[in-house]
Amino acid sequence: MSVPNVSADDVTCSVHLEWNEIDVTPKMCDFFEIQNDDLTIKGYEIQMRICSIGGSPWETIAPCFSGLQVRKKNLDRKSTYHFRLRPVFENASLLDSYETPFSMPSDVVVFHEHTISPGLLRLFNGIDQLLVNGGRSSAKVENSLGGPKGKVILLYASAHWCGPCRQFTPQLVQFYNRHHRKDLEIVFLSADHDEASFRSYYNTMPWNAIPYDSNVRERLLSWIKVTGIPRLVVLNSNTGGILIDNVVGKPMDVKAWREQM
Repeated sequence: MSVPNVSADDVTCSVHLEWNEIDVTPKMCDFFEIQNDDLTIKGYEIQMRICSIGGSPWETIAPCFSGLQVRKKNLDRKSTYHFRLRPVFENASLLDSYETPFSMPSDVVVFHEHTISPGLLRLFNGIDQLLVNGGRSSAKVENSLGGPKGKVILLYASAHWCGPCRQFTPQLVQFYNRHHRKDLEIVFLSADHDEASFRSYYNTMPWNAIPYDSNVRERLLSWIKVTGIPRLVVLNSNTGGILIDNVVGKPMDVKAWREQM
């Protein structure tokens, strides 16, 4: 059983787990003296424990989860965690009293308090909370955008009424999903004409957004001198200044941006 891969989201205090699918092998069937077709995996039992001196007991958080990745939410920022899992078989009675072993524990999950540079904090002056999770929740600016020196922050000016924006956004989502766990964050600046359009469009995005009714949104749109959209501005997170004016249609290289800071 492979060890689950884990990645912590410091903003939402959640953990993303993913693992490889287990195939029922002829060797497994020979061990239990059953036919290959008789033994199928219907899901995975997932357990969690808080790391502490002596070790806390394991707790089952999903007795039979059918997928290969899951997000565990509402964790304590001050605690550290281990996760493990094991397959749950469709015909468990065929295994007699044999208890399927769990995987080795995952790497330790640790949440970090984020710090934000004074320059970046000045840039977002006037707003305490950014929208996250498609507008379903919010997070402090310093938690969303703060982090280690060299974190890449992008401002994305876009709107639902803009055809090229709707074509570019799915590409940006893929880029974000590949890189955001490696110290990259995006902030959406809506150029929509009304809040309903903003909310509908933002619901398709996995990154942060400035609330539609915030004066900071209008100020930042003016600051980056938006004359056309989509517009994707790379910020220098150490100073709060503009590093690259617009990278739409250009090679997007997080490592290269970080080296320029």
